[in-house]
Amino acid sequence: MKRYYVKQSSWFDTNTYDIDKIKEAVKQGGGKKIRTSNQFGWSNQPKVVCFDLGTTDDYQSTETYNNILKCLQKSLDTPWIILSEKDW
Repeated sequence: MKRYYVKQSSWFDTNTYDIDKIKEAVKQGGGKKIRTSNQFGWSNQPKVVCFDLGTTDDYQSTETYNNILKCLQKSLDTPWIILSEKDW
C-alpha cells in the first residue's frame, strides 16, 4: 500500500495550509490512516497531511487518488494541489 502526502507547495506561501480542511477533504475522497507528520520527516519542516489510499489494487488506487485530488481542489478552491508519494 502506498502512502501519500499533500505537499506544502508554493501555493501555500500565500494561502493557509489548513490541516483540518485538508484532512476532511482527504477523508471524503477515500483516504485512510490520515495523520500529520513533518514534511520529509525533518523536524524543521512544516506539518503536512499524510494518508494511505486504502487499497492495493492499481485501478482502484488510481481512482481513489483522483477522488482525493478532486476533493482537495474543490475544498481549497484551486487546481494547484500537489500529492506526492511519501518516501521517507
